[in-house]
Amino acid sequence: MFGVSKMDSYDIRLAIASDVSGLYDLLQEYVVEQKLEEEFKNSRTSFEEHFNQILFKALVIEVEDETENQRQIIGCIFFSFFYEYIVGETTFPHCCYIKPAFRNRGLEQKLIQHTKKVSRDADTDNVLTVLTPLNASALEQEDMINLTSSLGIEVWIMPNPPSTSTQKRDDYIIRDGTEQDLSNVYHLLEKLIEMENLNAHFKVSKEEFERDGSVNKALYGSVIVEHRHRVEDQDEESEVVHDIVGCMIYSKMYYALIGRTYLLQGLYLKPAQKGKGLGKALLRATLQACKKRSGDGFIIMIDNENKTSQSLFRSLHAINLTQSTHIEWIQVIL
Repeated sequence: MFGVSKMDSYDIRLAIASDVSGLYDLLQEYVVEQKLEEEFKNSRTSFEEHFNQILFKALVIEVEDETENQRQIIGCIFFSFFYEYIVGETTFPHCCYIKPAFRNRGLEQKLIQHTKKVSRDADTDNVLTVLTPLNASALEQEDMINLTSSLGIEVWIMPNPPSTSTQKRDDYIIRDGTEQDLSNVYHLLEKLIEMENLNAHFKVSKEEFERDGSVNKALYGSVIVEHRHRVEDQDEESEVVHDIVGCMIYSKMYYALIGRTYLLQGLYLKPAQKGKGLGKALLRATLQACKKRSGDGFIIMIDNENKTSQSLFRSLHAINLTQSTHIEWIQVIL
């Protein structure tokens, strides 16, 4: 039995390959304690493969018992990086867990502080995480904004849906966005941000958005709705015009509960295009684009007043983690 002593010495370091099996054991303990069995989809084999592929990293906290001269991993936190169109490149720490015998010693907060340092070292100024009853106390000690309580943004997750055909209409085209579309996509997202009253949090300039979505960086992808229609000029001649009237953004991340995950964000249609089934068609096309890129599931940020989006995602078997397990979005300020 590993002893617990006030003389124990703690070290925090990046996890290495020999830690992977123990990391998965800690993740399973976290899942059981947080009653997340229904949401937990990541197998041990996949988890170990993903670690070796460097799809995510983890910090571990070790304790050294001076009487035994042994070291044991007694806690961890997982993290990955992704792109959030409102603030840019972002770190996603999650599933912070300390074994019960070692709690109430400030170790959760130390793991979170080390993760913030990793973010700064990677020139990433933004941290987005999830608040659970297990890590609430530690996060309260950090400068943070509760996006769920302050802005009404809820956490949803969704497994991969079965393949389905997308809506096809002669006057609308739903396709992958290109680098040439990014200026128009940015203008649509500006309208969405204004509609959801997020202007105070919007940090990404048009130039930064276009750079981050370029072929050279490709921090995110997009799917767009294009409206094809004829416009007649004064000489009674007409031409076919292609207007971008809707978009959705996706960014690769890693969530230990699911595996290779895509954050879905920025679902927007111009008001004149609503009520035509285009929103669901756009979402399905985005899901298929992510599945082709080996996604295991999805995580979504939804305004709690956006009943249309909630209904849409619920129809695809998404789970509202904020309502079912009291998990909330937290933005930590670096």
